[in-house]
Amino acid sequence: MHGLVGDRGRGVDGQSPVGDVDADIADPFDPLDVVATMLGANLGGRLIATMGAKRLGVGGMGIAAAGLLVPALWPTTPATVAGVSVGALGIGALFVVASATALGRIEPAEAGVASGLLSTFYEFGASIGVATVSSMAAASLVGGDGSGFQNAFLVAATAALAAAVVAGLTIPRSGRSAHPVPCGSAPDACLSGSVATH
Repeated sequence: MHGLVGDRGRGVDGQSPVGDVDADIADPFDPLDVVATMLGANLGGRLIATMGAKRLGVGGMGIAAAGLLVPALWPTTPATVAGVSVGALGIGALFVVASATALGRIEPAEAGVASGLLSTFYEFGASIGVATVSSMAAASLVGGDGSGFQNAFLVAATAALAAAVVAGLTIPRSGRSAHPVPCGSAPDACLSGSVATH
């Protein structure tokens, strides 16, 4: 999201599409999406033990889809700030689900390789997503209408909704722990498989 929003209003050369003045309207977005993502991850860490990974993953991506749909429908600065913040909150929760499901049931000897693969695919996915939606948004700057931003947010919202469906179909259900441990009080519980993953 930062790649899409961080360059909102700027051409590919970093200049405003209407002249040589740098358009710094994106600066308020920089900290907001980071804070919202961290808040979503923090809440996700607390909720995974009670909700389970499947419900948290589907819910997180549903929240992300709803948030990203807001600037697609209402392309104003306040709507974009609010929508992107809500979207980042949902994506933050998904980071917890991805880590817990990818690392929670592996042998300790495989933890380094699994963690490396997880980090690689986080970066790979982010790169593909940013390249796709930023290209859509930037293409509209040439014509000067900016409608590509709405299209890019619509594509991002659709991708988040598709990810919610995939999460619902692929994250395994398993029995709840007899005594679920919140990740905040015992972080190792989230990675040891002792938290609920349904």
